[in-house]
Amino acid sequence: MKKILYTLGVLLLLLLISIIGLSLYLTDDRLREMVLPEIREATGREVQVDRLSYSLLRTFPRFGLIIEGLEIPDPYEDQPARIQQVVVNVNLASLLRGEIQVQRLLIDQPNITFIVYEDGSTNFDDLMDDDPEPLDEPAGPMSLPDIDLSEIIVQEARFVYIDHTSNLSVELSGLSLTSSLRFGDVLESTLDLVLSQLNVTMDDSPLIRNLRMELHQVSVLDLEGEVLNLMDGRLVVHGLALTLDGSVSDWGEGEPMIDLNIASASDSFGTLLDLVPPEYESFIEGLDTDGGFELTLSLNGRITEDDIPSFEAVASITDGYIQHPDVPERISDIRLSAEADNRLITIHSFEARAGETGLSARGVIRNPLEEEADFDFDATIRADLGTIHRYVPIEEFDIESISGTARLRAEASGLIRDPEASSFDVSFELSEGSVKHRDLEHALEQITLRVSATQDEVVVPVFSAISAENRFTAEGRLTSPLQPEHSAFEAAAELEWNLETLPGYYPIDTDTLDVRGRIVLEGTAEGRLEH
Repeated sequence: MKKILYTLGVLLLLLLISIIGLSLYLTDDRLREMVLPEIREATGREVQVDRLSYSLLRTFPRFGLIIEGLEIPDPYEDQPARIQQVVVNVNLASLLRGEIQVQRLLIDQPNITFIVYEDGSTNFDDLMDDDPEPLDEPAGPMSLPDIDLSEIIVQEARFVYIDHTSNLSVELSGLSLTSSLRFGDVLESTLDLVLSQLNVTMDDSPLIRNLRMELHQVSVLDLEGEVLNLMDGRLVVHGLALTLDGSVSDWGEGEPMIDLNIASASDSFGTLLDLVPPEYESFIEGLDTDGGFELTLSLNGRITEDDIPSFEAVASITDGYIQHPDVPERISDIRLSAEADNRLITIHSFEARAGETGLSARGVIRNPLEEEADFDFDATIRADLGTIHRYVPIEEFDIESISGTARLRAEASGLIRDPEASSFDVSFELSEGSVKHRDLEHALEQITLRVSATQDEVVVPVFSAISAENRFTAEGRLTSPLQPEHSAFEAAAELEWNLETLPGYYPIDTDTLDVRGRIVLEGTAEGRLEH
């Protein structure tokens, strides 16, 4: 027992002597002499650090090189790239020989800004030069550190991209990732990434604001065979989860081949609302949603300057609803079935219901990626106007009540690039309608209205209504409604009015004025709108 304790004591003493020896040998100045030339040679810039030290316990069983306050100057801007701390697990024997073999890398709070100037140059051009020349050294071949990484960790990173050629700004903040690497004939890696905020601005207008993302991905990279296989991928964007798998290959000529499959399923399609652009956020604030959502997307083919891969997408929503906080009833029974590929986008059906009011729509877009893409859409709305007060505050318009059955059918077709030249066919019918204004004694009842409209003409074959003992009927036609300079109209109307009912519509003192009689008016009119 004593021999064992004696042996352990000797080993501890030797370890303590080794640590003391390393502390005396690996001073800040000596570490600077070993490390800074390598970094400066790799970057071609006068890199500065606040402090260099090492650790044995923190990175046990490896030797840990700690770099604090790493700053890479920007030759064009007063925005140097800065990293709060870098912990590099290196091979100690190689380090003592003046070489750096990196085995594990931890980067804490990097803050990097990439700028594209109006002439297309960037503040990182010299770092991406194929043949950079190190500062204050004669030109010659550059030797990079020998990297055999098993793990990379990045904590609380911030990256900013500013493009002055397109007035585009992208900011990624709160980025943390952990990547485990396994080297062999191929490189196997596991990536876990969390991005707290993604902000995108174009022409000073926000396109994306505070978008959160998470990614888990397993991949196998064969550099010699030019194949990257993606497996068990899971991307979460503001609560919307997507699975990802597939491959990217044959990228040597700059035109890679991709074969990717993306899928998503959620119990609440409301997660889609989190992707709404910032300028529309006020319209969805406070909305309560639910309903199943599914999406599948496949991409297959080569990416070239002129072509994109073939894609196929299928999307569906089932049993969805939307509830606005200021509206007592929800929009329910929301259903969507749609699919798309390079040649055709098809909305097989879209349905929604609000009380007794229902909407259905369908349509197609042919050749969606071509300049001559064209569309066909049709929609039908059936509405019980007696329930409209549940969704629209009619009292703000001094309306006490409204009722009737309305039906709207609309069809449209044309070119996507020129929607104003589209052809359309719209019909509207209102039957058994009534409206009661708060300031009027009598309601407008038995309203019947039929309207049909195309790009060539608008026709009102019938409009009739009764209020008290008064009756009004009319009909008319308008040609070329989209070309006012050529528009012409014709109309006919008939009015029967009992003057005894006038006080119900206009304030008259019946003690001083007694109005009686019956008026019958008939008239026609025609002409041009431009006159």
